Amino acid sequence: MPLPDEGAPPDELLRDETGARSAGRLFLALWLVNDAAYLWVCVMRTLPPDASVLTFLTSVTLALITWVAGPRVAQYLGPQIAGAARAVGDAAKRVLEGRRDGVDPSVPRPAKSPTEQP
Repeated sequence: MPLPDEGAPPDELLRDETGARSAGRLFLALWLVNDAAYLWVCVMRTLPPDASVLTFLTSVTLALITWVAGPRVAQYLGPQIAGAARAVGDAAKRVLEGRRDGVDPSVPRPAKSPTEQP
């Protein structure tokens, strides 16, 4: 009787769903080791953290994660991204319409008192 699997061996972590070796997963694993090394150096105060370097590391990490996740993730994230873009567009439209009508959207409007009639 075989023993239950205690976890995936490292070689299986670098394979995609079809069982083929994935260059994206290999690059992501190596890049995450690189990220961890940089962050360790920053935590140990050997090198001060630089915002531009951290931004670059994050950008490449997200690009590699997107490559590894593939188009299957896009079918789930696409509608959420579209909804967020629509909400931003609607807010911008309201602001522009308010400016066109002479209403400054940055100035808060006074609250109506309960005794005022509309």
